[in-house]
Amino acid sequence: MTPHVRRLLWFAAAAAGACGARPPPRDLPALTDPPGDGSAAPPVVGRAMWRMDVDAQRDTITQTLTSSWLSAIGDEDKDRFPELVQLAAWARGIRGYFFLDPLRLRSPARGDGDELGENGEYLAPFLARLRDRNRAAFVRVENRVRKHYPRLVELHAVRKGNGLAHLEVTERWNGETARFNARQVSDGLLRLVAVAAMHELPITPSVLLLDEVENGLHPHLLGGFVRMLQDLVKSSAGATQVIVTTHSPITVNFCESADDVILVTRGRGGHPQCRPLSKTRGFDKLRAHFELGELWYNVGERDLVR
Repeated sequence: MTPHVRRLLWFAAAAAGACGARPPPRDLPALTDPPGDGSAAPPVVGRAMWRMDVDAQRDTITQTLTSSWLSAIGDEDKDRFPELVQLAAWARGIRGYFFLDPLRLRSPARGDGDELGENGEYLAPFLARLRDRNRAAFVRVENRVRKHYPRLVELHAVRKGNGLAHLEVTERWNGETARFNARQVSDGLLRLVAVAAMHELPITPSVLLLDEVENGLHPHLLGGFVRMLQDLVKSSAGATQVIVTTHSPITVNFCESADDVILVTRGRGGHPQCRPLSKTRGFDKLRAHFELGELWYNVGERDLVR
């Protein structure tokens, strides 16, 4: 571990301590331990904290009531604190779509359309912006959805005179086309459109967080939903990590690798514990007979982790 990385770890640990988080495990060096290269560890006093640059020169950060430690890191620090700048950029790139709310997805909205909103509330303005400024990206969104939902003919992001953007969808049913407003479209299709749009965010996310991804999705659409998220990771060349929660064995069946599936349970004292499904009890023998989701469902968490 390089001295720069050590300082980065101390910075993160100090910030966590200032926020009331649990202290680091005992096998990690304390914040007062010397780094081993002759320089002193950055001490924390109240809301002030020392930090050391690449030349071991000390600097001070002061945290306000509404700020975080990482918010004090800017581009002007990239030469003196390159690791902290990288960490801050990564943290700012986290996007949490904890609940893609169908009510918000289908509601008309105003806005610049440069973000989807944490509940998908700006989906219509986002698509309208793509249509007007990057037609190729808008067509890519349509194609992604159409790949997994062949009934889709066309997406329409319409801005009305009052500035509200509305989402409408043309679908093909029984050999005929019909145009629907967003209130008439299924929850699952709206969620597919939202995930397809995430591929076109103006800044590549470092982490995408999605909760209960199976909600509102027809079981036959779950595979396409998961594959769309997998494609997002691949197209970013690993720059984006996707973390989702699910209670659906069908969703887990579509995961490419058992190492991608983390089983979250509670251990002694009710503390949460996380374990890759591939590291659970008897996995290798059970995998020969079950798909990943079926294994989890039929064997059960208690027997897998005991």
